[in-house]
Amino acid sequence: MILKFHAPHPWPQIKKYTSKQKSWVAVPFLGKGSAIDLPMTKGSVLVTRFNRESIKAGQVNPSEVLKLINRGVQVYNYSSLHAKVYVLGRRLFVGSPNVSKTSQGLSEACIETTDLGLINDAKFFIKELCGDLITVELPNHQFHFINRKTVFSLEAQI
Repeated sequence: MILKFHAPHPWPQIKKYTSKQKSWVAVPFLGKGSAIDLPMTKGSVLVTRFNRESIKAGQVNPSEVLKLINRGVQVYNYSSLHAKVYVLGRRLFVGSPNVSKTSQGLSEACIETTDLGLINDAKFFIKELCGDLITVELPNHQFHFINRKTVFSLEAQI
């Protein structure tokens, strides 16, 4: 079992494992370039703060969310998300980094582990956050949120 602490720049370690296999990620902020920085594969799951406030504040970039959806990533909105949890295959990273150029330039830290019990706990945590699935209606790029109770829409500039 691996248990490592990565700081002050954990992104090289996180990126090393992202594109190789299915991922489960909960991270509130996705900045410009995040679809490249977090190259998730088809069938992966991403939970983020995809709401009007986060988009208006520039914390979540709708173009990047669209790229991930088009890649086959299931993207969900969870408006009160603050955790940063990355299950990348058989590795778990938990810490402070968001997926943004700002985060990559800051002093960040995370823990990496291959403990299967913790990985399963993290997947369960992320699955519990999967409430509002984000879909896209083309050609006007209107995003729809679908949960068990309601369907509502958000038009975002792309």
